[in-house]
Amino acid sequence: MVSCLTVGVALAVPITPFAGATTTGAASAPPSGADAVVPGADWVVEAPELHGMSSATLDGARTYAFTAGRNSQGVVIVRDGVIVSEWYAPGASASSWAASWSMAKSFTS
Repeated sequence: MVSCLTVGVALAVPITPFAGATTTGAASAPPSGADAVVPGADWVVEAPELHGMSSATLDGARTYAFTAGRNSQGVVIVRDGVIVSEWYAPGASASSWAASWSMAKSFTS
């Protein structure tokens, strides 16, 4: 399952790399159990296709998330521990402040 977070909307889709992200060419097996690691400041960015996802389908999710009235500020899609897509609303960026209210609690629990 891929999770994507926008303020007020949860989707199951991916995005494009953020500034300063590391891009690699090969997919790696997702960690599991005791080997699972949550990425820190150094996220890896890879093409969605390397993780069984379609860029065209993700573009549809991007259109949905940023439709007028949805108030999405940003969308980041992570699969197998890497960022496969990332988008931001005009005027927003990876370093912009955004409230997630109870959504953060739902994802972490």
